[in-house]
Order: sequence, then C-alpha cells, then structure tokens
Amino acid sequence: MGDIESKKQEFFDQIAVSHQTDFAPLVDTAIQEFQDRRLWIRDAWTDVRLLDYACGAGAASKALTPFVSQAVGLDFSEGMVAEYNKWAAGTGFGPERAHAYQYDLLNDDEVQAVTRQKPELVSNFDVVVLGSALHHVGEPAKLLERLAKCLRPGGVCVVLDKAPDNDEDIESTSGATEKPRAFTEADMRQLHMAAGLGGNFEYQLMRTVEFTLHGRKMNVTAFIARGELL
Repeated sequence: MGDIESKKQEFFDQIAVSHQTDFAPLVDTAIQEFQDRRLWIRDAWTDVRLLDYACGAGAASKALTPFVSQAVGLDFSEGMVAEYNKWAAGTGFGPERAHAYQYDLLNDDEVQAVTRQKPELVSNFDVVVLGSALHHVGEPAKLLERLAKCLRPGGVCVVLDKAPDNDEDIESTSGATEKPRAFTEADMRQLHMAAGLGGNFEYQLMRTVEFTLHGRKMNVTAFIARGELL
C-alpha cells in the first residue's frame, strides 16, 4: 500500500465513529434512497446476495439487508469494518446474514489471496453497491471492473456519489487536499460500459441535502446510477 492509501486508511479509521453523526443527513438520505429505490435497483429480491463495497458503517446494508439472504460488507478501513459489525450484531443478524471484512479490491495482493482463500467474498453476488466512495478512488475504472467480476450474470452494480455543481466549499473526507470529485451521467455511463455493466443503465439525481459541518452550512446533490452485468 502506498503512502497516500495508507494515509486515507488511517484517516477513515479515525472518523469511523464520528462520520455517522458528522454526516448524518447524508447517511440517512442514502439509506432512504436505497430503500425507496429497491425495486428500481432490482425487481426480484428472493435469495439475493448483496455486496456493500466500501461499506463504511453499512448504509446500503442497513437499507437492504431485510430483503436479502446475505449482506457482505468490504472496506479497507479496520475502523469502518468494526462499526459495520457492531451494527450487524446489534440488530441480531448473525455473521452468516450480515458481516464485514477488511479488504481492498484495488490491492492486487489482497485480491489474489482472497480469490484463493475466500472466493465467496468476491463472487456470486446479485447486487453490488458502492455508496459515497467512488470520489475517493484514484482508479475508478479499475474498481468498477473488479466490482463487475463480483457479480453473477445479470447482476446489478449500483453507485451513489457526488453529482456536479455540488457546494464547492464542501470539505474532502479523503484525508487529502484535493476537492471531492463529481461524476456526470456521461462519466458514469462510460465507466459502467467499460466494465461490462452497461445493461439497462440509468442515472438519476437525488434531492439536495443541506447539513452543517464544523459550523459551516453545506448543500450536496448526489446521483444514483445502476447498470447490469452484460
């Protein structure tokens, strides 16, 4: 792992608990959007395996676990994984129903090891969700390609992230100095198509969320996009 990725990992470990309150309006909106759009994501929810990638404390899992047979969270932050598993244990879900693991799909060594030792963590999913994480990733095309490999044929990849024209003053949560990246419909269509996820592609804007962070009022508009494995 390079210095930048190590710093990001350390940063997310540090905010694993506080981000749930600091960004509560964004987290709550994401949970509500996943719930409200469940049938837009997928029309049938029988025996569905969910991969909640870059899961954090589990926003996608909190919304969708009642409708799936298994939710697996993956995150490169040990602190975030701990928060996810604390939530899962508190709801009464056993680890066979909802559990998170520390793992980075962009780390080639980890991918090889997990593929050999625990292939079920990176394969045969019906739905993959990447929530509010793509703007932190240095290689978004590579990540979507690897998420596509986690899906069964016909599986769905869902991405929720920043849309253009967000508040320019919003602070980056990447632990770096760059401004948070935003993605247009054209951006996401290209990424999905390149990864083989262009089936029935859709991109929709979500409502603008207002919140206060460190005494500063901010407005954030996000999108949610879906595409099926071709």
